[in-house]
Amino acid sequence: MKKKIEKEKVTLPISVNNSFAEENRSSTVLEESQKDIKYPFTILEHSMTPWSVLKDTWRNYQHAKVEFRHLVALKPERIIFHELVARMQGLVVQEDSPARGEEVFQQMIKIARKDIVEDEDYQLVIETMNTEYDTLCEQLAPMKEGNYEDLKLDLEGQNVAKQFLREAIKANGNRELTEEQNAACFQRTLATLYTRKARGLAAKFMNEKLPEILKEHEWEFLPTKPVNQSIFLFTTGGSASGKTSSLIKVASGIEEEHHVTWKDMSHHNTDRLCTIVFDKKVDPKQYFYLAGDEARLIKERELEVCDELTTQYGLAVDEVDDAVSIRLDRFEDAINKRKEVVVCAVSTDTETAFHRAYSRGQQAERFTNASALLKSHKDAPNSLKEAFSKFKEDTDNVSILMYDNNSDIEGKTDLFCTISSGSKSINVLNSSQLNLWLKKCNMNVELGKLENDEYYELDLYSQPSITPEEYFEPLLKLGYKINYTKALEKETTLSSVEKESVEPKVTAKKKPLWQVLSDMGFESVAVPVFRVAQQLEELSKTNPRQAIKSGEEYLAHKTHKKDTEYVRKIQSFVDHLKMEHSKQVKSELHKFKEEQNPKPKDSQFKVN
Repeated sequence: MKKKIEKEKVTLPISVNNSFAEENRSSTVLEESQKDIKYPFTILEHSMTPWSVLKDTWRNYQHAKVEFRHLVALKPERIIFHELVARMQGLVVQEDSPARGEEVFQQMIKIARKDIVEDEDYQLVIETMNTEYDTLCEQLAPMKEGNYEDLKLDLEGQNVAKQFLREAIKANGNRELTEEQNAACFQRTLATLYTRKARGLAAKFMNEKLPEILKEHEWEFLPTKPVNQSIFLFTTGGSASGKTSSLIKVASGIEEEHHVTWKDMSHHNTDRLCTIVFDKKVDPKQYFYLAGDEARLIKERELEVCDELTTQYGLAVDEVDDAVSIRLDRFEDAINKRKEVVVCAVSTDTETAFHRAYSRGQQAERFTNASALLKSHKDAPNSLKEAFSKFKEDTDNVSILMYDNNSDIEGKTDLFCTISSGSKSINVLNSSQLNLWLKKCNMNVELGKLENDEYYELDLYSQPSITPEEYFEPLLKLGYKINYTKALEKETTLSSVEKESVEPKVTAKKKPLWQVLSDMGFESVAVPVFRVAQQLEELSKTNPRQAIKSGEEYLAHKTHKKDTEYVRKIQSFVDHLKMEHSKQVKSELHKFKEEQNPKPKDSQFKVN
């Protein structure tokens, strides 16, 4: 069935994907991106290597399993900045709930970066990195002439150079490398060895300075624990699918089951990193996607920093990998080492996601590339399907929650399928919602032709959908059973728990909404704020869901171009109301677990 998407909603050039290195392996794309654009890919803006050299290098590696970001030697200042951001996001307490994180993190980074730059040792570290770079250039120079025998490197450096040489010769059909191929091999080796040495220097500097910064600003490191007592939460879902709405519910369940609060979990979030490296002076509608590759570079380092806790001390932080796809190596590692692994999969109609992405872009200045958005909605279900292959006969610590997020009510998601490795059960609560998820596995991801300069025509589902038996095949081979059960609740019927939450008890001690807003600094805001406040307050006493919806509608239909602070504060209250409501409603996971009367097993976070 063909669908139409308004041209206005396709907010970015469709010829360039979010990650040119991963999704469009073509030097032409890179070359075209530099034409008539004052602001290049952020990773290029901070490169020590000229664009002409990187372009020639990429020409030799674009068809190999090499990412462009791994060919770039970044300036020392940027590597130190990456180390700061990686450690702050990976190891430091930064947010109270899934709904509040990005703004808090940006402010923390701004403060910490200022402290780092003003530190007396900062310039010394930069000078040392520059010296390392110059030394490596001299040591690796013979490679440009095809001489790999006279490299004056340590053992690690020699091994890296030999490995890259073997790969280059193999890719060249075992023929002698050309001058350009030798130069490309030189650049890859230089970037790899320099980055390792520079990161080592940055890590040493940050190990000393970060604790001082945290103490000064009364921030905290995340709590650590033995690896086998820790939790790992993965998310998977297309861009703008509303993963945060579902995480609110999962966070509540984790806190109930394991007494782990959301703020005490490490949140690996690439979108948030994009907002950190992106220059706000340029138009985000046209250039935000250019930050993707650098953000991925920081996330890679962030994961390394967390892994070092395990390899060096046998400790871990509870982690959330908030991404479109599940990284299979990390998923397998988590199954083998962690106490509990939870997967939160979120399904949203692709057409709806276009509208949400555009709306989010206008509000948060964080736009999603159209081609990348389509691809992400196909990658998510396929990523989960591939993750099933990592299950083993004795796997009993994995729970998977699959949510449908197509409701018009912000914050409302429907649990349509759960998978429990403990009971080897696949519980389908809503077949139609599951089918929507399965259809995306074979979804077409190409934008159609532009009709009348107004609409793009999308033929998303021209190919047949896979069946549940095909999708869950790796699990069925392990003895899992598919159970088709009635949904926990119908759209028109509230569960007993929800009925109780619809009419919460309002005590005399509870501050009225307008007083809460006043405490938040609304005194200087125009009178209409208080009218909205009073209406939401009265409504929240009898119908919190409707209060949330009304607040969201108010924000969506008002023009706030000159009132960004006003928008943030109203949005903060709505987020607060959603969190308060979610605390009164037990998570579907916990409720489902109780109804199925599972066998107790070390308080594990499971559905049975």
